[in-house]
Amino acid sequence: MSGTFLKNTNWIVGFCVYTGVHTKIMLNSEGGGVKRSNLDRYLSSFIFYILCAQVVSCVVITLVASNLASKDG
Repeated sequence: MSGTFLKNTNWIVGFCVYTGVHTKIMLNSEGGGVKRSNLDRYLSSFIFYILCAQVVSCVVITLVASNLASKDG
């Protein structure tokens, strides 16, 4: 349970001024950003380029194989 607690008192008088999303509790409850190292970014882009190269090579090989198969028969 998050919030502010008042201890060691029998009673309290108070009023609420603002309880929107810009209060201290709401701003601190947001999760932090994802921290990624430079190596992690590099590896992610490198894996993406490898995937693209594999897709391109599969398409080229498929086109060449279908072209060769059509010439045989």
